[in-house]
Amino acid sequence: MSAKQGEYLKGIIGAGEGEGAHEEGMQPILDRPRRPNAILTRTNTIERLASGELRQVTEMRLDPARCRIWKGNARRYEMLNEVACSDLIDSIIADGGQKISAIVRRVQDDPEHEFEVIVGTRRHWTISWLRKNNYPDMIFIARLENLDDEAAFRLADLENRARKDVSDLERAWNYKLALTSYYGGRQKAMAERLKITPGWLSKMLTVADLPSEIIEAFPALDSIALNVGYEIACALGTKRRAEILKIAADIRAEQANLRSTGTTLIEGRKVSARLLAAPTPKLRQEPLQIKRAGRTITSLISKSRGAMTIRIHNPADLNNADIGEAVAQLVKTVLGR
Repeated sequence: MSAKQGEYLKGIIGAGEGEGAHEEGMQPILDRPRRPNAILTRTNTIERLASGELRQVTEMRLDPARCRIWKGNARRYEMLNEVACSDLIDSIIADGGQKISAIVRRVQDDPEHEFEVIVGTRRHWTISWLRKNNYPDMIFIARLENLDDEAAFRLADLENRARKDVSDLERAWNYKLALTSYYGGRQKAMAERLKITPGWLSKMLTVADLPSEIIEAFPALDSIALNVGYEIACALGTKRRAEILKIAADIRAEQANLRSTGTTLIEGRKVSARLLAAPTPKLRQEPLQIKRAGRTITSLISKSRGAMTIRIHNPADLNNADIGEAVAQLVKTVLGR
């Protein structure tokens, strides 16, 4: 984590006091390691805690079943599986347990859960899976923080920015929800709080509005990169929309057939290339006509380099003056184009 991100993190979790440092299952830890001289270190630590320079943090050993997942996180818990978490499963088994603590907060409105996971969704899923698969003694390690929803969102977002396994699309959806839930729809205020540029936030929110017809054409959520998703979203706002959606429908049918036969799906870059290659439809021009009192007198059939073909409509019902005037007007209009 960079120094700038570190300062931003401090601003989120603040310097609030740790909760219940002596509760069963909780271990108070300090942000900085002890120095060799234990007596001096203890004295210095007490003074620095009293002055606010150091902050006591509560770390807990929890049964993951006591924790629910915060809905404001970008990561989709239901999409986690043994394959997606295989690296973490192997790492925790090799280390003999979880080494990096998650971050949780207390909940008061749920009789089945005592805590809510703000950061560490994969760690929670992995420990839960291991407890059910030959490692029943695995413990979920978490730090307790006192966070409101907006602070929890910023903390989760800070971690997710560095996570490649959280797709751009998932983050975009998360940002769209946060915009209305925590920032009253004010993009500038949200950008300032997250320390990101308004333009980048606007791009994320645009991608969040991609229709399901487009998303389902891709093999997976993480195959829709931010820049490509933005380009497709912008193209959908033009006259190419109908053609793009038609191509997307064809690709979805192809993907479904490939899934049914166990064949490799069309990769994301090829899907996006096909969608963005959709042509702009040629507008059909209405035939040039000259009318009188709502009645068509004459119209242009065709025009070549040295000639034009004109149709007179129901000439028997017209007098020569009307026909001549209408034809003259039509010819003048055609030549003036």
